[in-house]
Amino acid sequence: MDQEFAASYLCFSALGIFMALLLAAIARLSRHEKHVQPEVSEQGTESVAQPPEKQPVPVLPLLVAIYASGFGYMIMAMLMMQSSLKLNALQLPFSDIMQVIQWHVIAMFLPSLFMGRIIARTSESTVIFGGYVVMLASMLTAIYQPTYNGVLAALIGIGLGWNMLYVGGSSLVARLPGDAHRMQGINESAVAFLNASGAFSAGALFVWIGWENSNWLAISLLTPGLILLVSWKLKRRREHAVAIG
Repeated sequence: MDQEFAASYLCFSALGIFMALLLAAIARLSRHEKHVQPEVSEQGTESVAQPPEKQPVPVLPLLVAIYASGFGYMIMAMLMMQSSLKLNALQLPFSDIMQVIQWHVIAMFLPSLFMGRIIARTSESTVIFGGYVVMLASMLTAIYQPTYNGVLAALIGIGLGWNMLYVGGSSLVARLPGDAHRMQGINESAVAFLNASGAFSAGALFVWIGWENSNWLAISLLTPGLILLVSWKLKRRREHAVAIG
């Protein structure tokens, strides 16, 4: 095809059409299930599920989880897209750029095979803290080593850090007391919005402030999340000390 990467976009379009048809079929099945008669008890009355008792939402840990998973996703998307532009500006061949993205994707998803066990052995807060450290170190690498090897190492670290922040934050939300569905919905909505913001802003930020300054911006966005995490851990330690004192 004359247009570069046109075949890739055609494949994405076909996949989008397939997913739309699949979701339409699922929605049709869901509407059909709603016509099923409600369960009737032995006394002949319909059994109605009692709504669960509302519990207060733990605001600080929820903010810690949402900030980690949401801003981790946003920064990962922004820097992943900018890395291709940066490597292209270095006049590197497409094959080299492709390898950087491939290693980045491997670093993003391969740790998921054992990240759950790490969380079980340590805690969500420990994994989130490690994710912040890995991502911040990776961004400093990208700033001070704006070469092929530097960008490659930074993208691998950003992929690993994203996994730790996203999995750790999502696991923390699932373990919090309160309305689980509401908190999961808030978390996923924040992640989707921030991810889209990072993707949409990547090109504009690269043109306006450049690769190095975009990484400094990412560091400034991640730092409040690290402060929130440390504040929450200190608060838990104080509460634990009071409880056993």
